[in-house]
Amino acid sequence: DVLIVKKTVKNLKKGQRISLLRDNSKTHCTRNQSYKNDLVLIDISMLDRIIEINKTDKTITVEPLCNMETLTNELKKQGFMLYVTPEFKGITIGGTIAGGGLESTSFKFGMIQNSILSFDILLGSGEIVTASKEQNPDLFYGCMWSLGTTGTILKVKLKVNNFKRYACIKYETFTKFNNYYKRLSLASCKNSSYDFVEGVQLDYGQFVLIYGNFTNILPANNNLFRINRWWNKWFTQHVSE
Repeated sequence: DVLIVKKTVKNLKKGQRISLLRDNSKTHCTRNQSYKNDLVLIDISMLDRIIEINKTDKTITVEPLCNMETLTNELKKQGFMLYVTPEFKGITIGGTIAGGGLESTSFKFGMIQNSILSFDILLGSGEIVTASKEQNPDLFYGCMWSLGTTGTILKVKLKVNNFKRYACIKYETFTKFNNYYKRLSLASCKNSSYDFVEGVQLDYGQFVLIYGNFTNILPANNNLFRINRWWNKWFTQHVSE
């Protein structure tokens, strides 16, 4: 599959512009794709698999179109989870490199890019190179947030964390922004003991601070909220109550 993609790029003529062939049913982008009519489309739809989960090194190696749902489900089976898990199931690991990915654990672990150890990238010359902090570091850092302009990601290796079954969540409500902001800053400071911190503004004078820790033990006298049950309320409704 990689050789097919490489050959397509290698055979480009001077001046030809390229773009990735995207299935609109699998993207979060609402932009009309007609602007690609005059471009050479690179089909990487087949590059969506998990290559390896290394339990010893606590790493996972995946192809660029492997999405968060696939990553989360497979890592869970092996006792791991991502340090940062973007909330949309369809977000791909390649997309987080090109665009960005953060969540409520980002105050501690940064963006999902900070978990990436290395990646293989296909350059416009048709050459495939490996980029990491030690190898081609300018390309490694320059590729982040580049929106795919530096090349096409083919393989990504990133570190993973130990899986825990529950998220023990606590809520604090505020009616004044300054009070809310001070508490949010304190909860997410460098010496914070929390695993995740999130802030939500529900109305002009209604702020909610959400924070807590991951655990494998269900605390006594706590309500178990299963967000993936179809009959449950939306999480924002749950928070507002």
